[in-house]
Amino acid sequence: AAFGGALLPFDPQGEESLVAAGSLLRQSRWLRVAAGFHPGIATPVYAAKISASLQRFSGDRLDWRVVVDLDPEVARAQGDFLEGADRYARAEEFLTVARGVWTQEDYGYEGRFYQVLAGGFLSPLAGRPFPRVHLSGTSPQALELSARHADVHVFDPGDDFEASSFGR
Repeated sequence: AAFGGALLPFDPQGEESLVAAGSLLRQSRWLRVAAGFHPGIATPVYAAKISASLQRFSGDRLDWRVVVDLDPEVARAQGDFLEGADRYARAEEFLTVARGVWTQEDYGYEGRFYQVLAGGFLSPLAGRPFPRVHLSGTSPQALELSARHADVHVFDPGDDFEASSFGR
């Protein structure tokens, strides 16, 4: 038996998941690694650049486990003071910008949280597959964000949701 993938969760008191993912990807040849982080860790351009490098060095085996909802106390300790719907709006922009600079040369974006002028990756970072995006949550905002950006929607143990939420 073998593992096909591993999740390195966002842990505010632990190792940085993207750095740990790089180490794990380097030590394995086939394992897919999902690095958990929240959009407040860095600009989407910087997160995308780090991830494009990891994709390049790992044979495209990096996934993102984007954590939008954090306990407010944990978020503030990380320097993130956004709450509620603003977190989802930022996550929307984060994922839009990250994918934009990843896939387009001369990319521009002007939003509420991020602005990019003539961004985009060139060789050797250009042309790599964008990380598969894993999102979670059962609120209407979480499901809408996931419908627009996720490759995988994760239901966590104890999630409470109504089946009617998925009919939209």
